[in-house]
Amino acid sequence: MATIEQGVVSRIENGQTFVITVRTEACEGCGMHGACRTLGGGKEAEVVVQNPLDAQVGDRVDMSVPTASVVKATSLMYLVPILFFLGGSIIGQELGPYLNWTDSIGAIVFAVSGLAISTILVKVVGKRMSQKKGYKAIITCIYSDLSQSEKK
Repeated sequence: MATIEQGVVSRIENGQTFVITVRTEACEGCGMHGACRTLGGGKEAEVVVQNPLDAQVGDRVDMSVPTASVVKATSLMYLVPILFFLGGSIIGQELGPYLNWTDSIGAIVFAVSGLAISTILVKVVGKRMSQKKGYKAIITCIYSDLSQSEKK
């Protein structure tokens, strides 16, 4: 199953197709930052998509992203920082006394350090994921005009 969004092809440059779409609630939880960018006031996003149907500038299109990709990206964005935070806390609690800190100070320092490391890791891995075809939206339908009744 895939997540379906609608948008309009805004430009085609260097073999890449860009689609403007209205940001939905799903965008708030998306881990695919780097695959799109927010425009203007934040209600629209420009997304780089695969274009196997040869959509042209101005075409209204449906695009989809496989649900598995969305789940993996979201897990990366939320699960990894939590695990690094908790892991850092546990390690810090155990190592704090060896560093002449209280176990609470050790837990806080290592938890915050783990969170900082996870933020960098998420950014690096997220950027790599957004470059892979399986994580890019793909145009699945082109509408012949701005009404959605006729599909090409």
